[in-house]
Amino acid sequence: MSNLHPQQRQQRILDLLSSQGFTRTQGLIAALGASGATVRRDLEVLAAQGQLERLHGGAAPLSRDIRYLERQSQSAGAKQAWLSWPVT
Repeated sequence: MSNLHPQQRQQRILDLLSSQGFTRTQGLIAALGASGATVRRDLEVLAAQGQLERLHGGAAPLSRDIRYLERQSQSAGAKQAWLSWPVT
């Protein structure tokens, strides 16, 4: 059983994804020394936070296009406010 705290396991998962790309759940179980249920739960948490894409049998890092679209939609309100700023 893994002695890592959830945040440590989740960070290791993200590190593995960034270095390897798609990672299978079974590989994460072996690398982390955690149970399958624990790894799947961590993957669900990270997916809900928008930090990875959960796929059948594993996970993959989010593509740059998805992150760009998220930032673009988050910045739209600030951009609109800046464009409507009164010019003196």
